[in-house]
Amino acid sequence: MKKMVFTQEAYDEIIETVATLPAETGGILLGNRDDFIVQKFIFDDSGSRGPTSYDPDIGSLNKKIKYEWEENQLALLGFIHSHPRGYARLSGDMGNGIGDIGYIKKIFSYIDALDKFLVPIVFPNADGGEYEIFPFMARRGDEDNYETLPLEIISEYKVKSDTSDEIIPIDNDVKKNLKTSELGEKNVIPTHEKI
Repeated sequence: MKKMVFTQEAYDEIIETVATLPAETGGILLGNRDDFIVQKFIFDDSGSRGPTSYDPDIGSLNKKIKYEWEENQLALLGFIHSHPRGYARLSGDMGNGIGDIGYIKKIFSYIDALDKFLVPIVFPNADGGEYEIFPFMARRGDEDNYETLPLEIISEYKVKSDTSDEIIPIDNDVKKNLKTSELGEKNVIPTHEKI
């Protein structure tokens, strides 16, 4: 994976929420695990936040993940959340799924189908500065050495046809026929303390 790709719609949702609210808010990134393009962002409007921590509402988000998988074949690709300005890195592994790296490790242990996980960090503009996005991606087994990828925004999600190199826009009928990774029994995110 050479870059982190968002549809314009998903990106705009992030800008209207996580990038404009005070630090320590977030949400989930969804798409097809075959290409890892973020097609949808769902803001966690019921998570709790403190000055230096964000605690996702796992129950609510898991229901949304399940719904998006069953209705739209969109799988969990990652988690985006904001940090106070100046903390442009993932927090460490403090044990028991606490801290950004700790929670990523817990997610990998819980969802076998994932070998990489998108974990962008945002500096919101609520503090008076410009918003910034740090497009981080972690790989299973090497979470502490997460990568920074170039960020690309595309106007609409497209996929190559199985029968030619023609690129076609995606609609719900096409999505239902895509070869997507199976989520298996563990298709939700695990509980944790704080990230």
